[in-house]
Amino acid sequence: RASFQPPKCPQLSGKPKIFLFDCCRGSIGSKGPNAGLQELVIVERPIRYRRAGAVEFADYLSAFAASQSRKAYTGKDELTRGLSVWTHFLSLQLQENYHKEHFGDLLTTVSKCVTEFAVMHHQDRKQAPEVRSQLTKKFFV
Repeated sequence: RASFQPPKCPQLSGKPKIFLFDCCRGSIGSKGPNAGLQELVIVERPIRYRRAGAVEFADYLSAFAASQSRKAYTGKDELTRGLSVWTHFLSLQLQENYHKEHFGDLLTTVSKCVTEFAVMHHQDRKQAPEVRSQLTKKFFV
């Protein structure tokens, strides 16, 4: 990430830097219970703060097809047509919702779709994407 910091790349200062990684991040397959899906509800509270200036490594978002040390899978069915499951759902979300939702929310939906797809269709190949965000603003594609 240092290559994209203001000293080396001043044009990107204050702009979002988005990195998408569709690859395995290890050789461990994800396992989990085959229980029914549950909905997670997160309540957001406003946070009060004072704006100070540019922060190192602010405005970065990295999205990974799989969690650290875990495998990412390619779909072998008609639905995914040989694409990785993550790429399939990411492309669907971008096509359908790019104009309505900011990128962080799109990635949350992609993670939900990938996880549910694995639970419903591939009991032996579970996958949970990972998103790391230091974005300070909403980003629309």
